[in-house]
Amino acid sequence: MEYINMLVHLSIKNFGPIGDEPFEFSMETQQTTKKANQDKEYVVNINSTECPYIMTCAGIFGPNASGKTTVLNALHLIEYILKRSHKFDKDEKLPDEVFKFSNAHDIYSEIEITFLQNGYLYEYTLHYNKDKIAQEELRRKQIGKAKKWINLINRQKQHVHIDVINNIWGDKYSKVKLIQQQYMLDLLIWADLDNNTSLVSKLHNKSGVTIFDNVYNFFENIQNIRGGERTHFSRF
Repeated sequence: MEYINMLVHLSIKNFGPIGDEPFEFSMETQQTTKKANQDKEYVVNINSTECPYIMTCAGIFGPNASGKTTVLNALHLIEYILKRSHKFDKDEKLPDEVFKFSNAHDIYSEIEITFLQNGYLYEYTLHYNKDKIAQEELRRKQIGKAKKWINLINRQKQHVHIDVINNIWGDKYSKVKLIQQQYMLDLLIWADLDNNTSLVSKLHNKSGVTIFDNVYNFFENIQNIRGGERTHFSRF
């Protein structure tokens, strides 16, 4: 089966010129019935309960300095943190894109993205400022009816799914008693996780880990087209 790999939904808040009111970009169609979408060449059925029909192309229009580039910057920001943060020094600052005109204290940029990659629907959430990553969550579900979401990681809840654990340390780890598992995870992950390091980045860059490959492949294949030339993002 040939799978469609593409962006489905993007939400941005307190990032660049976008303030407390989230910016939402979606490839989902408003009409969800087969009859309404069957003759549209730019619409495909992905057989998912949440978003059965999505568009394969879309455009963002607006005047200069209206925030169009911010959408691209948010995508690249995630790619940058996933690829590089595991190499950061402990006190190294993250890119400061927090909305500068908010009156709130301890404000975080919030980016949430849903995308399709190799037969899976992924949701990735990142809340951060220049000093730390406050929340990072990754979950996925296989495309198809009655498939359930699996929470792969959740930074705030200090949760790592058993599939991730088995991919990193082998299935022998899952046979350890639950209380011992938590103690081992504290030593192996949480006690050594710096505030400016993505948990996905930290785990992905361990030897032999493949469970996050789809996530990295999605962001690596995003390209920016400007002035008729196709180039990868290079802002940060």
